Amino acid sequence: MRCLFLQRRDFSYYPLLEQALRAHGVELLPAFFDREPDMKEVASLFQQWQPDFLFSHPTFLPFISYLARVKGVPYIHWEVDKLINPRILAFEYTATDHFFTTYREDVARLAQVGATAYYLPNAWNIDPAIDRAAGDFQYEVSFVGTAEAGVNNYYRNLLRDTDAKAVHWPEPVQKAWRQAKQGLEELLSVQFQASQRHHNRLPELIEAEYRQRQATYQAFQVTPGDLFMLLTKETAHRQRCHFLKGVTRLDAFGPVDWEKLRQELPGMVYHGPVRQFDQSGPVFARSRINLSLARVYARDGLSDRIFNVLRAGGLLLADRQPPLLELFRDGEELVTYDSREEMVDKIRHFLDHPEEARRIARAGQARVRAGHGFHNRVGEILARVFA
Repeated sequence: MRCLFLQRRDFSYYPLLEQALRAHGVELLPAFFDREPDMKEVASLFQQWQPDFLFSHPTFLPFISYLARVKGVPYIHWEVDKLINPRILAFEYTATDHFFTTYREDVARLAQVGATAYYLPNAWNIDPAIDRAAGDFQYEVSFVGTAEAGVNNYYRNLLRDTDAKAVHWPEPVQKAWRQAKQGLEELLSVQFQASQRHHNRLPELIEAEYRQRQATYQAFQVTPGDLFMLLTKETAHRQRCHFLKGVTRLDAFGPVDWEKLRQELPGMVYHGPVRQFDQSGPVFARSRINLSLARVYARDGLSDRIFNVLRAGGLLLADRQPPLLELFRDGEELVTYDSREEMVDKIRHFLDHPEEARRIARAGQARVRAGHGFHNRVGEILARVFA
């Protein structure tokens, strides 16, 4: 089979995916798609090469979907993010669109809009050279990721930008905006309490808020789907701060939004950004404990952090998600927690019992290496689409 593999220039793990596809007998032609002139080149390559299917990861491309539809070939997309953008679900999908998502609840949502959708867990995607890079421990309790307090926090961006504009609005419009802000803040406060128990109440809370102020939101051309997208990152930020406050000494790695949290997280040491492919693995391997905390609205799937920590040979301490317990043995290949208090207790325990921690980490690494790489997932994808 021949595959036109659509790629972005800012991802370093594509050689691993290419290797997996070729190992399953697929002849590949990689092509970039993340700049406007690329679209014309992709269309030309498609016409010249006549692939049997198109493949993209991790960004869905409406143009490629249209191209596949016209030519009558499958477009396979592997989506690794939770679908929070309502515009993705507004797209007109057809039978040529094969959507693999790492979040189980999104399968039904995609099927409702016409896509052929499948659940497929994530996979490890870090540099395999980590096997030669592991050394002595440098960190105790690490978290690699975002604090969700930066440029992607749509809620904070909206408040800042709209407050600046609102001073020029008529008083009745300003009043409506103030009431909407108050309603959203009350909603977030209720969700924060639920987040401490890993409960996602956003859908029901948004439905009630929208019903109460429907005229205002419609005047601002805001839909319930827009509200969900708007509030997700702020919800995740508050959730993460709650749990991470329990860590006496936290080594944080990721975007600069961590800098904003030095007062809120006094035990945090911020080490700066790390490149996922070649820099996160050594952090995982050299940390005694690696924390993971799924966003409360995305507990139906697993981020690549789960697989990458284990692949690097690090001890993973993660919140207790159903998809996690389907793939791994708690207490044998990783460790889970429910409350902040349980998380803190287990941090103390494994800092005091390093040999037990090493044994669990080695078992988790063996499980991921054997069954949770791109080779495994590509096999599942091809079997589903071409069975």
